[in-house]
Amino acid sequence: MQAESVQASLGSRSAEQAPHAAEASLGVVVGEREHRLYVLKAEKIDWIESQGNYVKFRCGGSEYISRDSIKRLAAVLAGDGFIRIGRCLMINIRFIEYAQRRGRRIYTFTMLSGTVLRSDPRYRDEILRVLPLTQGRPRDKGALRLSPRQLSGPVSTGSLKTTSGTPRTPQS
Repeated sequence: MQAESVQASLGSRSAEQAPHAAEASLGVVVGEREHRLYVLKAEKIDWIESQGNYVKFRCGGSEYISRDSIKRLAAVLAGDGFIRIGRCLMINIRFIEYAQRRGRRIYTFTMLSGTVLRSDPRYRDEILRVLPLTQGRPRDKGALRLSPRQLSGPVSTGSLKTTSGTPRTPQS
């Protein structure tokens, strides 16, 4: 009886759902190159780029294609170190050599392969949620750094530390 219910549930599953379930649980995707299917580990993929109804996986010097969407892959690969930096582009943070700010909300990412990828301003918040790319500005050098406990509790009359590390006494 139990075997029949398992068989019935497997039979009702569409052929399209099975590979996606495996990809989500194993951190792998399937890509095609030269009429061959390859199982690609997420940690080996440099970046993913959408092209029409397909996505292109870039792994080192090789390219693989798959009929998939960036939106679905962003959800599946988020736990494997991928962030979406544009409408058609996701990158693996392990393959970033460095990032540069280009304008107010735009970053360029230079990958270990030497390729430069540009982010879309609409994805800035998502990028900063994963990568802490912003730093304090020079004008903030003397600003006080308070812990959350100091902010919520009463202000003490003892010495406070500045960001430069020198003690400073509060003024009345």
